[in-house]
Amino acid sequence: MVTTISAAGEPNIITLGWAMPTSGTPPMCAVSIGLPRYSHELLEEVAEFVLTFPAEDMEEAISEADVIMVVVPSSAHKNIARYAAPFVKDNQIYILHPGRTCGAIEFNKVLKDAGVTADYTVAEAETFIYASRSEGPAQAKIFRIKEAVPLAALPAVAPAFADSGEDTFEITIDVAPATLNLRSCGKVVTVHTDVLYDDVDVATIYLAGVAIDSWKADDRGYFVAKFVSDDVKTIEGLVIGGPNEFKLVGLDVYDTPFWGEQEVTVIERGAPCTSQDVSGE
Repeated sequence: MVTTISAAGEPNIITLGWAMPTSGTPPMCAVSIGLPRYSHELLEEVAEFVLTFPAEDMEEAISEADVIMVVVPSSAHKNIARYAAPFVKDNQIYILHPGRTCGAIEFNKVLKDAGVTADYTVAEAETFIYASRSEGPAQAKIFRIKEAVPLAALPAVAPAFADSGEDTFEITIDVAPATLNLRSCGKVVTVHTDVLYDDVDVATIYLAGVAIDSWKADDRGYFVAKFVSDDVKTIEGLVIGGPNEFKLVGLDVYDTPFWGEQEVTVIERGAPCTSQDVSGE
């Protein structure tokens, strides 16, 4: 790939089928760009270009990256996730570009099915960031770069803020039930907190990575979060017969992260639930 730039500073990328090395010391390479091509026009304006060599090894490509742009058709998201899974690291962000196809859900599922336990984020853009069109096989003309595109992330809030730094604060939580039976008919896991209801940005609340389902204020005006029990029961890595650290995270209305932790014992006893009428609260 060759990147060129116009006199006005607008970048342009072209993929080339003809290139050859011309010198090892110093390293030099010759490329061929057709006279009618837009990139040739830009080279006449600014006689500079940059050669880009995509990495063939997935580990080399992503292991040291903080943000990974996945710029492929949606039909390739599944394969990219499968190849990337062994090398995913904490705090990496994978952006599907463009998205708009529920690709983040598929990408995330493939990583989870592959046993990835790192703390990562998968996002997808609503549209392509470049205003461009195809001009033939392996040829694309970029007219401009859009100033902004809508973006959605999974999860919407990073599932672990708890660094106990000055920019976060700890809250007290009370998880009910404190003993979670995987075979129970309970439909809801409720978390009581000591943070005021009006101070919470409810859309940012997660319990061990599970998104909030409903919420209310208790009699004292404190925030109460409710989570679908079946979602909580499927949290990866639950220790059956022992304690599990359940962490509630979120933001207050001033965008300050908060968190609270409690041990919850997970068991699997009794006959599987068949009744749909028990609320379990």
